[in-house]
Amino acid sequence: MAATCVLLPGLAADRRLFQPQLDALGARLIVPAWLAPEPCERLEPYAARLARSVTLPDGPYVLGGFSFGSQAAQEMVRHMPRRPAELLLLCGVRSLAQLTPWFHLQQRIGTLVPRAVAQRLYAPYARRFARRSGLAPGHAQLLVDMARGIDPAFLDWSTWACARWRGEPDLRHHGVAVPVRHLHGALDRVIPDPLGHATPTLADAGHLITYTHAAAVTAAIEAALARADAAGSSPG
Repeated sequence: MAATCVLLPGLAADRRLFQPQLDALGARLIVPAWLAPEPCERLEPYAARLARSVTLPDGPYVLGGFSFGSQAAQEMVRHMPRRPAELLLLCGVRSLAQLTPWFHLQQRIGTLVPRAVAQRLYAPYARRFARRSGLAPGHAQLLVDMARGIDPAFLDWSTWACARWRGEPDLRHHGVAVPVRHLHGALDRVIPDPLGHATPTLADAGHLITYTHAAAVTAAIEAALARADAAGSSPG
């Protein structure tokens, strides 16, 4: 059976973040829905629960994630029912150094804003972010639509969990290391890559590469799937 890619979206986002890739790859791309977190649940146990909830098709697979989803994917590796052929990180967070002081400040400020007020600000913020990112109208609308549907409680939890992530997770499955591929925008100011983890970077790209550089992201997923197919079925 052909390899599939299980890909997690970013903070409070959903499968629409990967719409260009879903259009290109169809059933070979699986985007799980986020689970509701338990009270005060850190990312590590949350990711273990999420790993157990994913239904994998037969055959080899690639595990990955975008931004916050990359953190969750790294924590999921050792809990997946079968070893992924590789881990694909898009605008990935691999080091606590990537969580800038501005990110931590925003997270703290967010806890002070009443949720009813914050919810009214999500869509206008998404519109401004779409304009700054140079999104095409259709992609901008997807971003705004996702913002309108954000659950404030989940957003509060996910930013809290992101900020308190311990980092440097064990990327082994039953003692076998999982290779990592990392694609990042060189101009990403939301989650920068100061330590140069990414190979490769997209020279003129910011954060929303699934939209602005859709073809490059799709090609990266296709290449990962081809490597997984070539390697054959993943061992359990």
